[in-house]
Amino acid sequence: MAFPPGRRAQPSRAGARVASALYRWENNIRAAALLCVVGGDAMGQLLAFHLGLFYKGKTASILVAMLLPVTLVDGLSLAMRRAMAR
Repeated sequence: MAFPPGRRAQPSRAGARVASALYRWENNIRAAALLCVVGGDAMGQLLAFHLGLFYKGKTASILVAMLLPVTLVDGLSLAMRRAMAR
């Protein structure tokens, strides 16, 4: 296939852009979860409060609320990366 003068075939960069966006998205979710653990928001304050009073059930539910989004994002990202690799 001949290209007009000044035009060349460009490799698709969509895969690299999507991979970069997924990386930034995962990194932001993990950073937000870390801020929760160290008390940078209301969830962290709740966690510290319930840990201090030894409320195991409430502490466990707060930890699940912090870890579930990270796990879901990792799973979704993995599925998207596998779909792009095909």
